[in-house]
Amino acid sequence: MLSDKIKPNATIIEGFPGFGLVASIATEFLVDHLSFKLVGKVLNDQLPPLVSIRNGERFLPVPILYNEDQNLILIYGLNPVNGLEWKLARDILDLAKEINAKRIISLEGVYNPQPVEPKVLYYSNDPEIKGILSNKYEPLKNGIILGITSALMSLNENHNFTCLFGETHINLPDSAAAAKIIECLDIILNLNVNTKPLYEKAKEFETQLKELVKQAKEVSQEKKLKENLDYLG
Repeated sequence: MLSDKIKPNATIIEGFPGFGLVASIATEFLVDHLSFKLVGKVLNDQLPPLVSIRNGERFLPVPILYNEDQNLILIYGLNPVNGLEWKLARDILDLAKEINAKRIISLEGVYNPQPVEPKVLYYSNDPEIKGILSNKYEPLKNGIILGITSALMSLNENHNFTCLFGETHINLPDSAAAAKIIECLDIILNLNVNTKPLYEKAKEFETQLKELVKQAKEVSQEKKLKENLDYLG
């Protein structure tokens, strides 16, 4: 039972690969700059059987990490999750109910065709967060949301939910948009992370994540090919 490992009123942050890999870069930064411990994992036989080794440590496809000092849960992945959005959204909502979470925050990249300095837009039904952000950030007034965030927004009925959208004009790893999201999270949660070196550090994440996502796609393609060959054989 995760409720035995996690204090009540925790904040859940979720981030999965999407446009500009904004959420992936942001979650990687949090893992590198806050002290998390592994308390659980999301397993699904439709996920590519991919475990990466990083700095000698095992990285699971969808870990559930916990920072007790901040009472913060991080659920994220670097592998493609196409077709599993509804299942993962239900898993996140079930966890939020089990541990009596205070809120859920989703991280996303959103396309802006204009190559301007990225900014963060938000959607929220959380009165506390709306009060914090209303004078500093713009709400997302028009847009189409896809992926796990969309599934969460559709299924959620009982939890405080906020989504932070980092604007990006490129469908490539965008560290600047991710940096803006981290700065916004810092305002909301008082994480006390040093954001000054973030932009330079995030460049390293871009290279790492681009390679990891490429490897994940290759494994997924190999799995599909094998399944097709087994079917034909």
